[in-house]
Amino acid sequence: MREMLFPGVPGEFLEPYAQAAIEITTIEQAAMPGLFDLEPESAIEKAILGLALLEPILVGFRRLAHERRVQDLIAPAAKQ
Repeated sequence: MREMLFPGVPGEFLEPYAQAAIEITTIEQAAMPGLFDLEPESAIEKAILGLALLEPILVGFRRLAHERRVQDLIAPAAKQ
């Protein structure tokens, strides 16, 4: 990825992504108290469903944020 998109960018570039993922998992675990008290099979099923349902939402939020950022960058140039 770095070679194709971001030549010369250090590996630390991904640290904010890792930190955001940690924060998201903390929020998710707080929202699901008792998950680990379930039978292992039920806990795994809920975890997989959570990933399958939430990942597209997170990707969508990222795309919307990129769109907004581009609009904010283009808007001043369009007014000139």
